[in-house]
Amino acid sequence: MSQLYYEPAEPWAYAVFMNSEVFVVQRDVDRWGKRIDCSVSPFVKVSSRDTGGAWSMFEGVVAPGFAPPLHLHYCQEEWFQVNEGEFIFEADGTQYALKPGESILIPRMIAHRFQNTGTSAGRGLILTQPSGTLEKFFEEFLSLLEYTGVSPIVFTRIARFESALRLKGSSSLESWTAIAHMLGYHDQMHMTRDFHVLAGDSPGRSIMQVEPEHIMSALRQKEAF
Repeated sequence: MSQLYYEPAEPWAYAVFMNSEVFVVQRDVDRWGKRIDCSVSPFVKVSSRDTGGAWSMFEGVVAPGFAPPLHLHYCQEEWFQVNEGEFIFEADGTQYALKPGESILIPRMIAHRFQNTGTSAGRGLILTQPSGTLEKFFEEFLSLLEYTGVSPIVFTRIARFESALRLKGSSSLESWTAIAHMLGYHDQMHMTRDFHVLAGDSPGRSIMQVEPEHIMSALRQKEAF
């Protein structure tokens, strides 16, 4: 079974005051007018400060092949709409293929994940109700870029690649297919792609010796991600 990540069940409180201001948010900028690298992380378009914490809206650009790990939210519903690209969503063990213009609602406490199955970047909207702490999470996610020098998506792929190496090294009886599933890859093919990008070889041969220059070269070639 894939590793399941739980959203921290920390309580939150918000004022009942709701913003009465009418506002327009331009493309590729956040709610506050800040232009951002939209390929790094989802960014807020309607803030919890606008709705008194009732709901928030985010926009995200998702690299081809990218998939977050299986996870759930204790206190929020999430609604996703695909605007560009093709995605597979998995919710409560069932998979759903979504094309542009289609959407899916995932209730709280339902384990879910998604993946951009296309060959180019996908784009979509995410609505959470109530707002909860997701806005804070995405802000902290974006701050990873300042500390690591690479985008959170690249950082996540490197961390997952290293986890795969450690799992195989600690238990040679564990199959690569089982490791791919355990770490939340959509399938073994997507894990193999990461190994070729980061290590320059297949998983089986990479376990013998991973050359650091392969990873550094991949980081310099951002289009590989």
